[in-house]
Amino acid sequence: MKIFLVEPFLGGSHKSWAQGYADHSHHDVHIIGHSDSSWRWRMRGSAVTLAQQATELATAVGLPDVIVASDFLNLAEFKGFADQALSHPRYLLYMHENQLCYPLSSTMKRTDEFAYINWKSMCLADQIYFNSRYHKESLLEELQRFLQKPPDHRHTGLLDEVRSKTQVLPVGVELTNFAQCEPRPDQSKAAPTIVWNQRWEYDKNPDYVFATLARLAEERVPFSLILLGEDPREQADKMLTKHHVLQNRIVHAGYANASHYRQLLRQSDIVVSAPRHEYFGISVVEAIAAGALPVLPNGLSYPEIVDESYHEWVLYTPGQLYEKLVQVLTNFEGYKQQTQDLADSMQQFNWDAVAPRYDKAFTAIV
Repeated sequence: MKIFLVEPFLGGSHKSWAQGYADHSHHDVHIIGHSDSSWRWRMRGSAVTLAQQATELATAVGLPDVIVASDFLNLAEFKGFADQALSHPRYLLYMHENQLCYPLSSTMKRTDEFAYINWKSMCLADQIYFNSRYHKESLLEELQRFLQKPPDHRHTGLLDEVRSKTQVLPVGVELTNFAQCEPRPDQSKAAPTIVWNQRWEYDKNPDYVFATLARLAEERVPFSLILLGEDPREQADKMLTKHHVLQNRIVHAGYANASHYRQLLRQSDIVVSAPRHEYFGISVVEAIAAGALPVLPNGLSYPEIVDESYHEWVLYTPGQLYEKLVQVLTNFEGYKQQTQDLADSMQQFNWDAVAPRYDKAFTAIV
């Protein structure tokens, strides 16, 4: 089966997702995309240029059976421009995130335009895939309110049909190297090492995390700190200036290439997270697979990622990060003993396990 995977925002986790599936699928997958910049213009304008690329690709390699598009594409417009030239393939939509539920800071303003692009794409798609059940249910719930806003001719009657087309397919993550390439260092050290390996942006709530870590440092709770994430140098400097008590706890702060990133995760004992929203959590999955014990809020996508048997050990009541970290840091060996198989359980998200699920789902649609 020939698949054209269309990703207007081809960078970061979106690029890893597209390339990961192409590399592990048994189908003939061709990636079409634009660079990961100007996301608003990608949502507004990429359907035109990506439809042109898809038409040219079909001339070169043959017609696709399936178009798999990410949520950054206006799928309705793309179909209008390309459907006849592509001989009417099936259209599948993969929802990494959405433009309706993203949490906004006081300086941000939501624009309904992008939410409607997501909604119209969902209406048109033959099948819709979400990266977690939490993402699926939260968006469908919010759509019930959102579609009440227009003055008339509302689309609420389409919600049941759209829901009937939804499934959950987790993001595939390349985890083989995290588990096998670098041996985990000797953990018999004076204090556990905490890692932060997420984006330094509002939705990931770094202010709350670092205020909590600073409070622990002020109270002389022993730990060291590794700071990663996408090019965090400037944000890390600001955060450490604000919370200077953390300065002497730092093992590493800054960019790390793929090999160094894996090595640093293997040196980490605890991965901490406190986002305002999380639809999957690739960086957390990577850290857990590398052997770090997670400290995560009991909500969002995390109860799906972590097996229920570990919930009492690794999940905390939202707003209670400090209390949970005190428990973990003061009884780290006990917590590790209770979660010793957690790293292996992350292999369910390895592309070797996930790609066959994608293949089976896409084949069933055709």
